[in-house]
Amino acid sequence: MQQITDEIADNEENFRLQITKLETQLGHMKPNLAAIAEYRKKVSLLFSISRHFFSLLVYAVSPICCCQHYWYV
Repeated sequence: MQQITDEIADNEENFRLQITKLETQLGHMKPNLAAIAEYRKKVSLLFSISRHFFSLLVYAVSPICCCQHYWYV
C-alpha cells in the first residue's frame, strides 16, 4: 500500500513539473503579429483582385450570353 502511495506522489510531482515546464514554454511563445497582418493584407488584396477580374469576365462574356436570350447590355 505504501508503494502505491509513493508512486502516486511521484506521478503527481512529475505532472506538476511537466505542467510548469509547458507553462514556461507557452509564456515564451509569441506570435509574429507583423507576419499575420501581412498575410491578411495579401489575402485581402488577392480577394479584391479576383473579384475585380470576375466582374470584368462577366462583363466581357455577358453580351455573348445575353444576346441569345434577347437581353441587351
